[in-house]
Amino acid sequence: MRSPAFVIALLFADSVKKVKATCYSEVEGEPIADCTCHESCGTCGYNDEPIWDSECITCADGSGFELYPDYDDGTGYCRVPPNEACYEYEGAETPIEGCECDETCGTAGCGYNDDPTSYDSCLDCIDSLVLSIQYEDGTGLCRIPGPELCLEAVGDETPIEGCMCHETCGTSCGYTRYPGDMFEEWPESDYDCMDCAEGLELFAVWADGTGYCLEPSVCYDPESMDPSDTCTCEDNCAQCEDVADLGTENC
Repeated sequence: MRSPAFVIALLFADSVKKVKATCYSEVEGEPIADCTCHESCGTCGYNDEPIWDSECITCADGSGFELYPDYDDGTGYCRVPPNEACYEYEGAETPIEGCECDETCGTAGCGYNDDPTSYDSCLDCIDSLVLSIQYEDGTGLCRIPGPELCLEAVGDETPIEGCMCHETCGTSCGYTRYPGDMFEEWPESDYDCMDCAEGLELFAVWADGTGYCLEPSVCYDPESMDPSDTCTCEDNCAQCEDVADLGTENC
């Protein structure tokens, strides 16, 4: 499962990275030529190359971020505002003082323990994420939606109720690991894909043919380490070096 930080970054990247934010070297100065702020920023400064996420002056429009100054000049990080609706037990009306839910949790907040700040303690999710329930009390983690055709075993046609494939999968995923065991795992991980979302290729890692969905494989010249058109990686290799007779060992 991808980390919440990755989820947030991926969720907002497409909407904000297309805007070329303005960089400034000094307060009320002229914009810096050929400079692009970090994708979370609306404007950034104040130095000759203020490209880091900690150098925002304002936040990207439409991102839902708020500025949290980190320096004396007022620049800082842009992030999702904290959600303080932490609840110790189901039915509690008073939030836990000084507690902040994970940034992926929605307005309902998080619970249910004396410190429900982990990414899998959400009661609901921010827009564009869905709740994957992990515990009997209904709390869970927030994730990018994926296909719902999770299959328990080869040849099955009926989806596992409540299961959702990883967002990189195309239409389906499989198969349940360790069925009937206390460590049974639904096929919800990024290595359980049966096919892939558009633009990705399947790299099988299991004997049943399931695996990761990644960017098309790239073969690198061993001298320059630049991508090369003269070599091809093995079928289950996402990256490789053009070294003869190494098979999959050069991945």
